[in-house]
Amino acid sequence: EGEGEVIAGGDGGDGGPGATVNDDGGITVDSETFNKLVGAVGASPRLAFGLDLQPPGSPRNSSLDLGGFAAQYRARLLWSERSPYATPRNFQFPLYDMRMCGASLFGSTTAQWPVLIDTGAVCLTLPAEFFDAVMAWAPSRCVDAVSQGGLDTERRCYVDKAVAMDGLPVLSFAMRGEFDGDTPQQLLLPLNELLLPVDDADDAGDADAEWYYCVMRGPEVEAAMRQFAPSLANIAFGTTVLRALYAGFDFERQRVGLATKMEVLEAWPEARRATQCAAPAVCVGGQRFDSARNVCLPPPCGDYWLQTVDAETQQCVVSPSWQVFGVMSMVVFAGATLAMNGRATRMSRAVLQERSRRRTPVGPPPPLLLQGPTAWMEAAQ
Repeated sequence: EGEGEVIAGGDGGDGGPGATVNDDGGITVDSETFNKLVGAVGASPRLAFGLDLQPPGSPRNSSLDLGGFAAQYRARLLWSERSPYATPRNFQFPLYDMRMCGASLFGSTTAQWPVLIDTGAVCLTLPAEFFDAVMAWAPSRCVDAVSQGGLDTERRCYVDKAVAMDGLPVLSFAMRGEFDGDTPQQLLLPLNELLLPVDDADDAGDADAEWYYCVMRGPEVEAAMRQFAPSLANIAFGTTVLRALYAGFDFERQRVGLATKMEVLEAWPEARRATQCAAPAVCVGGQRFDSARNVCLPPPCGDYWLQTVDAETQQCVVSPSWQVFGVMSMVVFAGATLAMNGRATRMSRAVLQERSRRRTPVGPPPPLLLQGPTAWMEAAQ
């Protein structure tokens, strides 16, 4: 077809054509016409399609299966929960139990997080907390670089030349949560599938690295929640991610299905999925191991009264400032006790002396004359 020529009739809602050829050879199709094309294919028309993207240099071409899904993946698709929207315009679904190197990347943040399939993006985008967890376990060297506009900071993580490229860790995740002890099947996403070559103009990592991870650091989950906009921190699957997965989109049942491609399963058996994982952090004393970020957290001494962390033993001890305060308090208390005891002693002696004084006769006793008993008694009286 010629450039800009209409190849499918229809009204895209604004009076324009349904599908046109773009300047770069691609085809732009409005949603109404696309739905008609999808539903009109096959003996049993179905509003669904499958997407099989292939990497550059692959012997097979990328394909779009209209009206159904590729036969080799049809029975292997793992389906998401149903979307609450009758005709979802964004292919979004909750993702569960994202793991790498045996650790849950969600940690204690959440049990699931929304994912957006975005064929207009290239890389995998993760919220900041999940991005940091991935790079904590993967062999990486991250550099913060300011964007050309100078407004944003992009964190790019490189794979140094000394790292063996055939054994990078593998991300795994599930399309649904565990229910009644039924552990859902995991999908695989090897980090090797997310590597891009370092550009000659990239002066941050070209000296020690030839590849960098096509993984973008998105907004923080907590920041998005504070703004009551969790969608700002969505996980996004770009085209690099979709090259490792077959994707099925079922509009009738309002769900998305994914399957790990055959070649990925063959190239990444169980024994190869954690050969390049970072060593777990070694915790001492009262430290707690955070498996998501592969770090040791200090003991929660601040939760206890008068407690602080000892830097050498990493145990909770009495705060030095409180020790000084305690010694001073004891000295003051002891001094006050002694003073009060001395005062009480002096008061007791004064009382005793006063009582003794009142009981002692005043003046010399009367003379006793030996003048017989009667006289003696009269003198005594």
